[in-house]
Amino acid sequence: MKTFVYALLIAGLLGCKVPYQPPVTASPNSYLVVEGVINTANGSTDSTIIKLSRTISLLKPDKPNPELYAQIFVEDGQSYIAALKDAGLGSYVAGPLGLDSTKKYRLRIITADKKVYLSDLVSATYTPPIDSIGSTVLDQQIMIYVNAHNPANNTRYYRWEFTEDWNFISPLESFYMTNGAQIIPRTAANKLPLNCWGHDASTNVILGSTAKLASDVIYQTPLAYINSTSDKLDYRYSMLLKQYGLSADAFKFWSQTQKNTEQLGTIFDAQPSQINGNIQCITNPAEPVFGYISVTNIQIKRVYINRASIAVPFISDFDEACILHVDTVFRIDPELLIGVIKPTPNYPVWSNTLIPAGSYLIPVTRSTRWFIDWTSKFPTPVGDTIYVAAPLKCLDCSLRGPTKPPPWWKY
Repeated sequence: MKTFVYALLIAGLLGCKVPYQPPVTASPNSYLVVEGVINTANGSTDSTIIKLSRTISLLKPDKPNPELYAQIFVEDGQSYIAALKDAGLGSYVAGPLGLDSTKKYRLRIITADKKVYLSDLVSATYTPPIDSIGSTVLDQQIMIYVNAHNPANNTRYYRWEFTEDWNFISPLESFYMTNGAQIIPRTAANKLPLNCWGHDASTNVILGSTAKLASDVIYQTPLAYINSTSDKLDYRYSMLLKQYGLSADAFKFWSQTQKNTEQLGTIFDAQPSQINGNIQCITNPAEPVFGYISVTNIQIKRVYINRASIAVPFISDFDEACILHVDTVFRIDPELLIGVIKPTPNYPVWSNTLIPAGSYLIPVTRSTRWFIDWTSKFPTPVGDTIYVAAPLKCLDCSLRGPTKPPPWWKY
């Protein structure tokens, strides 16, 4: 009886469980998000790029929401300086602005619905050059790190962003194809692409501080970790790193952002906190705006890493899956027994349609397997044609990335 009562009690408690959706997850509010830096550098490639978007519901986290058709101006607090050009998809760009690094600057944003947003006037900070980008092996990972220093000891706070591109190669090459009636050799015209390129960008907030050090030196600050099972180091990898010098207030903003987005999930992590940027909605002061506009000379450096330079054997998960899961397709289907093939009662007749057109399997290579034909008066060796086949995704790299390298790529 006690067992029965306890069972009913447990069933009742479980039945009363109702999923809880916090109101914020379905919030219809759409707040402006401003990303970017006013660039004081004046080189031919030193552009100012500002990205505008809107917050989205947590129920639809994968759908981007760019802010389109806005107007963005750089001001010095007294007059108009320059307008950014709408580059589409929420990006707004201006070439070198010829700014005076001794002055303060801000952004004025006018959205398509005529709302006006204004950032605080901010003094320019100095970003020293990137000394080097290096890599080291840590167990089953490759750590990529940055080194930098400022002899004047007046930067102290740093932030980094990067994009990465890599050349990967199909783990298998197909020398044959099927037309639905027979398997034929491939020609140059229908050869499947082997070399392709991947692309990605950093999503984490990467920060560094020398405020508690005697010298303003950044030494081997981690930027990214590449697992040994990734195809990013399949052949050749490239990282384009951007380095930003921050003010103390900007560093505080990005530190809060880092904690709220990357360090939550356990009872020991920091609790979510209100993130205060330096951008306000002039039209509606009560409306939250996410973002912090800094003014600095952005430093950029590119590095290449060759797979051959890393003295650690590893293979990507994708390549391993392809190599370990290829299929063997026989011209006939004999029964194997201790290295000698004997005929079965229903000895199959070979059909040229080994792999039907439209099959997920693509012939890779052809070989000959010899066996003894016991049906003849004098047993003689007979050759049997065998094809190794694999899925198309293991042979055609264009299914995972473009076949042409970026225009700046160097071999």
